[in-house]
Amino acid sequence: MLLAELGSTSGKNQFTRINFDGIVRTDTNFAIIGGTEAIETRMQNYFATAKTDADRDLTTALRLAVETWAIGKELSSRESEETESEETQIDTTQMYEIIDTAREEGEIEVGVLETAQPEASKFRLLTSQEIEAALP
Repeated sequence: MLLAELGSTSGKNQFTRINFDGIVRTDTNFAIIGGTEAIETRMQNYFATAKTDADRDLTTALRLAVETWAIGKELSSRESEETESEETQIDTTQMYEIIDTAREEGEIEVGVLETAQPEASKFRLLTSQEIEAALP
């Protein structure tokens, strides 16, 4: 489960994760849920090394989020002992095959929290056009 608390500035945002085993963690910049600790670690490592200007540009942030999701999706479909191994690599071609398949099957759904929205609810689902524009 992931809970998001929006502050008056981005530096005051908090993401609280409650893992499958009941462990609660709070992060301020981003949060990743991956099913197992090994998968989450691999996803976090990818996100941290690939992070660019994702906090300023929705298109870049969306692309990075979907790439990170694709890594988690692939790792969760493999045997658990493979996931633990650092030798298990997912290359860019494989990552985009996963993303393309998910796009074709309508699996990619994205919501954003927009602090500038005047309504009480800051949540907004992106349109399929917005998602397609962000992905190569």
